[in-house]
Amino acid sequence: MKQPCLVAINGSPRRQGNCDTLLGIVVQAAAAEGARTELIQAGEVAPEACRACSQASGDGRCRFDGGFQIIYERICAADALVVASPVYFGSVSAQLKAVIDRFQCHWQARQRGAIPARQRKRPGAFVCVQAAGRREFFENARFVVRQFFATVDTSYSRELFCPGVDAAGSISRFPDMLAAAADIGRALVAMCRAEQTSQ
Repeated sequence: MKQPCLVAINGSPRRQGNCDTLLGIVVQAAAAEGARTELIQAGEVAPEACRACSQASGDGRCRFDGGFQIIYERICAADALVVASPVYFGSVSAQLKAVIDRFQCHWQARQRGAIPARQRKRPGAFVCVQAAGRREFFENARFVVRQFFATVDTSYSRELFCPGVDAAGSISRFPDMLAAAADIGRALVAMCRAEQTSQ
């Protein structure tokens, strides 16, 4: 059976912050189940914003790099995808949004039929933290991630919303959220395995 590959993207600009901690737990749990894992720090790769140049290549790749190509390749090759972001001004972070917007070329290629849809969508999860507890902020962020997942043939399979989390390290006060992050890692690998056996 093929070793599943789980790719996690930290949309927070803060290393060792709450998103980073939660994703680390997701990745660790997935690895313990036999998955190959990779954690990408979007804030460190720092892809530039989409230029809306309307000059996409035929294969869906953006013609500009700016740190984006490595993210694009890893996301397209993943068997499972996890995205994390803090809530900034009611939605996802600028770092994560920059990554998502750069998939405009991919979306255009899909619309033209240059990129065939996957036979079955891979599983995906969204982890989101915010200092407040406003449900509409989580819903705004979820909507953005759902559109991204739809573009890259990923099923929105799991989510973890963590209110009341602000200062770096404050997630440690919520053991139930830490446990939920581990559950996400295990669940995504299980879904990948189930998909493999059904083929």
